[in-house]
Amino acid sequence: MTHGALASRERPLSATMMAAAIRERCVSPVELVADALARLEASEPELNAFSTSMPRARWRRHGARRS
Repeated sequence: MTHGALASRERPLSATMMAAAIRERCVSPVELVADALARLEASEPELNAFSTSMPRARWRRHGARRS
């Protein structure tokens, strides 16, 4: 499962499905977070639910060190 496959899903994966996908090495934790950020960015203008979010470039730099 790739980031594109995650983004094309109608609904996000459940926590159980995410854990299984990570265990089976179908997706990395970094890909799951990237997908969550993409969903947040896509829905934020309509929802206006977050006062701040970590900029994607900063998250990638931080995440790259831990992946």
